[in-house]
Amino acid sequence: MKHIRDAEEIYRELRSGFSRGQEDRAFVLLHRSYCLLLLGEPEASASEAHLLLEEQPGTHYARSAAVLLDFL
Repeated sequence: MKHIRDAEEIYRELRSGFSRGQEDRAFVLLHRSYCLLLLGEPEASASEAHLLLEEQPGTHYARSAAVLLDFL
């Protein structure tokens, strides 16, 4: 789990480096949400996934976020 925690921390740091609506930010939000889910933090995971859905509706990132939310 240490590798997942390390990845989550990196994604958290990267998140602020991109503007809303950027594709790279969507990638970071999705992967951070997945890490948080694996770390047993469903509320934080859902928050990232919902933010992604708000920022990138209709994209493959949004579809992936919706699937992730189904797991929650």
